[in-house]
Amino acid sequence: MLFDYGGVLRRDERASAYDVIDTKFSLAHGVLWWAFHDIPEYRLSREGAIDRAAYRAAVRRALLEREGTDGRVDAALWRRSTLTSRHCRRSTPTCKDCSTTCGQRGA
Repeated sequence: MLFDYGGVLRRDERASAYDVIDTKFSLAHGVLWWAFHDIPEYRLSREGAIDRAAYRAAVRRALLEREGTDGRVDAALWRRSTLTSRHCRRSTPTCKDCSTTCGQRGA
């Protein structure tokens, strides 16, 4: 099984969307990317040591600690989740024998 977390096989264009969300919700520049990719729980989630719910809770907790509890964090996380869902629906798997985490089949 091959995981393309770095976007080597299929370019992940969502990275620039993080900055757009930071700006839209008045978060510090780069904080959303940081929360998803630079917290200790990121590695743990990739190793399977914690589940998705624990990882998401850690992301939210890290953002709340940095940005406050005035609602911007939850709004930004909701916006990111809608972009991720849309991205998955549009993605094309790399081969016909593989299926993505979104449940798509290759062409």
